[in-house]
Amino acid sequence: MSLQTGFIGLGLMGQPMCQRLLGAGVPLHVWNRSAGKTAALQAAGASVAPSIAALVASCDIIMLCVSDTAAVESVVFGAGGIAEHGRAGQLLVDFSSIAPDATRQFAQRLAASCGVRWVDAPVSGGVKGAESGQLVIMA
Repeated sequence: MSLQTGFIGLGLMGQPMCQRLLGAGVPLHVWNRSAGKTAALQAAGASVAPSIAALVASCDIIMLCVSDTAAVESVVFGAGGIAEHGRAGQLLVDFSSIAPDATRQFAQRLAASCGVRWVDAPVSGGVKGAESGQLVIMA
């Protein structure tokens, strides 16, 4: 049985990261606040989730790469977010570069609300690193 992976945040970094995952044969479900950004990934084999709830329901690992602390909080704890639909045994891997104090607080809050574990994993290497598969991930 293969783990089902979801990816939220298909911007400058998320798009090429997803392309690399698909190229490696990872079953991938994607969601983005701007739905138009999913088309290229769907054409490459990703399954597009109609909502965060649907993505969380179908995934074991949820990867997140959004712009800032407010965006992370919104996707995770906002209405319809990961915290509302997550379950024990799932793992959230956050590639966003946000304040470490906020990350610690969010991780504790998410675990308490639904049992999802959190890995803080900011990346370095920019878009070129994401495209070439040479990002440095600091987990």
